Amino acid sequence: MSKPIAAPVLSTLSERVTEELRLAILSGSILPGAKLRVEDLSQQFGYSATPIRESLNRLIAGGMVQAIGQRGFRVEPASYDDLADLMDTREFVAVKALRQSILRGDSAWVSNIDATLLRLSRFYRKPVARSLEGSYEFDLAHKAFHHALIAACGSPRLLQINSVLNDQAYRYRLLLAKSRPLERREDNTHHEQLARVVVARDIKGACATLREHLRKTLTAIDAADRLVVNARLELVQQPAAVGKRSTRSTRLATADSSRKRLKARQGDAVVL
Repeated sequence: MSKPIAAPVLSTLSERVTEELRLAILSGSILPGAKLRVEDLSQQFGYSATPIRESLNRLIAGGMVQAIGQRGFRVEPASYDDLADLMDTREFVAVKALRQSILRGDSAWVSNIDATLLRLSRFYRKPVARSLEGSYEFDLAHKAFHHALIAACGSPRLLQINSVLNDQAYRYRLLLAKSRPLERREDNTHHEQLARVVVARDIKGACATLREHLRKTLTAIDAADRLVVNARLELVQQPAAVGKRSTRSTRLATADSSRKRLKARQGDAVVL
């Protein structure tokens, strides 16, 4: 059975640099689509060019960075279509891993689910729960819970792929939060329900509940919402010059106006 997720132990310089760059990309400190010049990153983060270059190559495997031929690197761009593809793939991988985990899981697997759920619940009980989105500690607790559900699947590759997809989904959550505050439930009911049906070993019910949980983002985004999402992501990843900002702001306002003419389901819109 796989070990529970904990804060990564960064034993080498390359690992430390990789984690710093990864967090900068996840948080949006380095914007989607941004060119990544080794010299600039070396100056910004205080490391030599060699570990920076090694880290960028590692982040390519994690879907955070693209190699641009002989021109260097850039952060993976962001769009609604990419988000939709990401969620489809994440659902496929997570549901398959969950099914296998339920069939193979032992008492230690169940205990780990209970323990990670308890840890996650503590964040929801804090008075400042809404401000925890984007915090490293909350991210670890949330990721650890979802990892615990599938930890007994018996496939290291499935677990690795799921971890990468989880990070990419988390990046979108934080990117959208930059342009508009996200709604988040004040309690942990949805995770508790998921844990309950998984521990009961109801494969059909567990897979359906996980699908619903993972798909809340896209099921709440209709055609007009897609305009809003793309406009927000464009504003985040391509900050306009002062003279052009009004045009993009107008586009976002128009998309928002169109969206309001349809049924609003924003409360469940970005639960990644």
